[in-house]
Amino acid sequence: MCSVLLSTALLVATIQDPAALQRRLAQVDALRHRASVVAARGDSARQEQLDTIRAGALVILARRLDADRVRRGAEIAWRQLDSLYGDEAATLAARPMMFWFVQRDGHPLPVYVTEYQPVLGDSSSTAADIARQLISGAATVLRQNADTALADWFGPLLFPMSPSPAEVARIYVELVTAPSAAVRRCYQSPPDAASCRAALGLLDGGDRVTLWFDADERRALVAKMSAMDRAGQRAESDACLLGQSDENCIAVLHAASYLEPPLSVEARHSFARAALLAGGRGAYGRLVRGAGRPVSQRFAAAAGISADSLVLRWRAAILAGRPKTVTLATASGWMALGWAIAFGLVALRSTRWR
Repeated sequence: MCSVLLSTALLVATIQDPAALQRRLAQVDALRHRASVVAARGDSARQEQLDTIRAGALVILARRLDADRVRRGAEIAWRQLDSLYGDEAATLAARPMMFWFVQRDGHPLPVYVTEYQPVLGDSSSTAADIARQLISGAATVLRQNADTALADWFGPLLFPMSPSPAEVARIYVELVTAPSAAVRRCYQSPPDAASCRAALGLLDGGDRVTLWFDADERRALVAKMSAMDRAGQRAESDACLLGQSDENCIAVLHAASYLEPPLSVEARHSFARAALLAGGRGAYGRLVRGAGRPVSQRFAAAAGISADSLVLRWRAAILAGRPKTVTLATASGWMALGWAIAFGLVALRSTRWR
């Protein structure tokens, strides 16, 4: 059929101008593409038997021979997605996903797989592996409901997970050691709630450069920038680094394409999960539908409490989970010191040191 259409189009185009010929060829290409898609669907219907798997609002297509394994992963994925995204996870029902196990022989994906939200897994994947891939695919779909300001604040995709002691310990270390005046004011006792919000990138106005860092920290940041990043600010950079002009340091940082908030993505995601948990099932929906408002106010609306109360509650949870220091009783300490001295004397008398 495509060949007949092509011949007809070319025959008509020979008596028309070149622009008309180009349009005809474009139409023929479009028809050929649609025909190939229809053919691919027909081939898949004949060659592959697909099952529709439903777990909560998740709708997943998978080959029949893979269906049981994908179903187990989908059940795990849905429980976690529902716990974080709540009612907003129901929107996934309108976006079916195709789970496909990638063959190690490098065989290309069938055309019909790419017509859905594709989720790919290794042929050796366990149910837990499949769940992680489905969560990633679903989070990608849900991220599309977020506006640019919220997506930029999140950075990487937000995944459901319970706060682990290791995660809390890492964030605690950030609060203690991050080279940022805002972080120090957040960590101090009593804490400054506005500084906690600022350190998380939740700015309601003001200059992030001066809110986040003091003069020494600003100069250190400029010193760490590459020559390419400072290329358009050569004079200001020299004045900042050589002349120690804080005004010029600020100018260089203002010109930077992006300046990461003092607290990491891990800390921001930890805060976001805490806010969504506090707000219940409708929290994520309120968050994404608050476009146009400062992100801090959107989190407050999502959680149902003020932004200051929210960040202070999150800070308290991090401090409560700080790493436990190991303390030795006095007698144990002296005993350990004695053994260290004894081993040291033995080492000195060893023939290896003669």
